[in-house]
Amino acid sequence: MAMLLALACAATCLLSLALVRLVIGYSRRTMLDVPCERSSHSRPTPTGGGAGFVAAFFLSGFVWAFLLDDFSKPSLYWLLGLSLPLCIVGFLDDRKGLPALLRLLAHLLVSAAGVAWLMFLNPPPDLAQPWLFLVAGFAVIAVTGVINITNFMDGMDGLVAGSLAVAFSFFGWWLAESMWWLLTSALLGFLFWNWSPAKIFMGDVGSTALGGLAAVAGLRVLLPSFTAETSTLARDWPFLAVFLPVLGDGVYTLTRRALKGENILKAHHSHIYQRLMRSGLGHSPIAASYIAFTLVLGLLASFFHIWGACAGLALFLAALLWSERRIQRAGVPFRVPSRKDT
Repeated sequence: MAMLLALACAATCLLSLALVRLVIGYSRRTMLDVPCERSSHSRPTPTGGGAGFVAAFFLSGFVWAFLLDDFSKPSLYWLLGLSLPLCIVGFLDDRKGLPALLRLLAHLLVSAAGVAWLMFLNPPPDLAQPWLFLVAGFAVIAVTGVINITNFMDGMDGLVAGSLAVAFSFFGWWLAESMWWLLTSALLGFLFWNWSPAKIFMGDVGSTALGGLAAVAGLRVLLPSFTAETSTLARDWPFLAVFLPVLGDGVYTLTRRALKGENILKAHHSHIYQRLMRSGLGHSPIAASYIAFTLVLGLLASFFHIWGACAGLALFLAALLWSERRIQRAGVPFRVPSRKDT
């Protein structure tokens, strides 16, 4: 079984390599990301590469499930059903641009469907409990937040794809679900083209789908803790530490922007990784640091559980302080003034 899964992962990686290469040819003619004052890149680069690795993931996933006659949890049909609307909305946004409120509404609807499905997979013992509706409402908001933060963080070559490839590999191990290993393999194929200097960006078509899949993986770990008669929250929640490098940067930055009265839905250049780049670090060292940090946090949570997660949180806060200190010494402002401000 392990050998068969390894072959399937290798095939998925190669398929992703080929499909993303096809997308590069298409995007060069139709979807170029032209640098602006807030961009982390300096030349027009094709975008929409997420369509390639998402397609590779689902194609290989269906073949895998068909060969093994295994359409078990999480159902591939449901993963496709939740990701496809995000991919379509993301593609349209990459291609033509969509109003922020329309995108947000689509994300909320997809999040609500995802939470309803996961609660169906893990039915609570008593649906009449009022706190379950509060948990479900909070989960919908959280999933929507993860989708958008993942999208916001996709602004540097290899950072999101590499970090989430490591994170999904841990979920494949913890949940014993082969689909997450196939997703990791698809991301590795994309990473070949996305590593600095990137030949293509994943675009909203990929980043929002990845955010949705990351939220599903996290809820797959957490929801049994809320719906079981005996809570296992203390055992399960440490596994979410693998998302700290990506989501922690996003939450920290959006919180600071909100406190400063800025529009958090507007494009900006204030993330830690963006300001580290402006302080003199390159794409590759920063992306590699986020990827390595994700690996370390996953290992700590795997072997030391709650204490490992606490240690990981302490390491994240220390890294945050170090980053802010370096940024301050380099004289990099939190907000890049726009032309409208000058």
